[in-house]
Amino acid sequence: MGRSTAGGQPRQLGDGMRPPTTGHVRKSFGHFDGAVSAATFRGLPEGVAHPKQLLEPLRRCGSRLPIPREALATLELLFDYTKLSDWEPGGTPLVFPGNAELAGCLGVTERTVRNHLSALEGAGLISIFRGPGNRRMPVWNGAGEMIAAYGINLAPVAEQSEVFRLVGKEQAERRRSLKVILRQIGEALQDVRTAVDAVEVVLSEEGIDPLTHSVFLTLTEILTLSEEKCRLARRIWERDAAASVQEQADYMSLLLEIRDQLIDFAGQANTDAMSLLQDSGSSDVFSIKISGDPETKFREDSTKTSLNKSNLFQKEVVTGVGNGAEHRRQAVLPGFEPVTAPESAGPLLIKPHHLLSLCPEFRAVLSEQLLQETPETASTASYHDAARLIALNMGVSDWCWRTGCNLHGRGQALLAVAVALLKPRDSFTKNRQSFLAGMLLRPQGQLNALASFHALRKRRQEE
Repeated sequence: MGRSTAGGQPRQLGDGMRPPTTGHVRKSFGHFDGAVSAATFRGLPEGVAHPKQLLEPLRRCGSRLPIPREALATLELLFDYTKLSDWEPGGTPLVFPGNAELAGCLGVTERTVRNHLSALEGAGLISIFRGPGNRRMPVWNGAGEMIAAYGINLAPVAEQSEVFRLVGKEQAERRRSLKVILRQIGEALQDVRTAVDAVEVVLSEEGIDPLTHSVFLTLTEILTLSEEKCRLARRIWERDAAASVQEQADYMSLLLEIRDQLIDFAGQANTDAMSLLQDSGSSDVFSIKISGDPETKFREDSTKTSLNKSNLFQKEVVTGVGNGAEHRRQAVLPGFEPVTAPESAGPLLIKPHHLLSLCPEFRAVLSEQLLQETPETASTASYHDAARLIALNMGVSDWCWRTGCNLHGRGQALLAVAVALLKPRDSFTKNRQSFLAGMLLRPQGQLNALASFHALRKRRQEE
């Protein structure tokens, strides 16, 4: 009769003797699915060149992974015990390491290894064939032939890989959709901040007016609410990856609600600011597009494209949160009455003499290179062209300039050039060129050049 040798060596049976009975463990659906996959294994799936490529889809499943994430390390270690020939058609990826050996390699306890193997088997990712006493070791006959293979079969991973690949792809698309929503929330918050900055400039230059002060208080309240909503959206983004399926669905609904609220806030803030600026403006003004580019229409087109790509967005597309929008929804905060503005309200305004007096480079380019006899009356397009020429003369590449215009609008790019010209030379970490390039290449919704320009202008006046 066969017996176990010292040191845990495999059993050997005499000719004609039956192998010992197998061990027993409580079965689940995953156990049976794994056993079926192991019995029907026909080699690696098409397109998979190396066995460890089967693990990549598992890593991308996030919270949809049916096993503890730490168990992936145990599964990868089991793959190290196989040979490439085991994964070929006709082969069997069967390994025989003990729990103590696995625990020593992973630096964990044997209990942890048992928990990982149990989770992997319950999820149908492996199939364990147990011998007497639940031991996992092959049984050989006297001729050196294996007549019973008790071990861990990794073949089920090959069949489950396609399922988890689809789950990982779904999760990746969902994260991209969440990024689109967060970008829209950031853009709306940026529009609210721009409106508040513009009204604050009017207060500082034209004195305290009851209407202006009332609008400023209203916009400050809107900005506070918008920043709270934005912080909540950021917390949701951080928690989403580890959330359950139901929690992720709730998070998506909440983020969509926050996005719509901030779009409404931005519409109200820009409408109020535009009405106030038009009432207090003079003929000595020219328009600078703050939240979009009239030529590329980047804000509208990118938003529409992103929403069309995702099936998660079923609500109305609200384009052009800022100015120049085709339509705008408005929401009135409790206790506040918005200042109405005509339907043809233009973009936010700044006075050109600020640029010409503080940045003589604009006057020189407009006069000498663009042949504008009176820069004060030059068109907005001429100022944009002058800003581009100044940026190129600084050493910023044309690609960087075009990218900044697409991300933030040509108006913000123009103001970024003005800010770079106004900054003192000793305040740069590297040089003026790097500073301007860094501003232009900031993530969308994170450039507020209007506020920086007016802050530097006030500092110059105080000096």
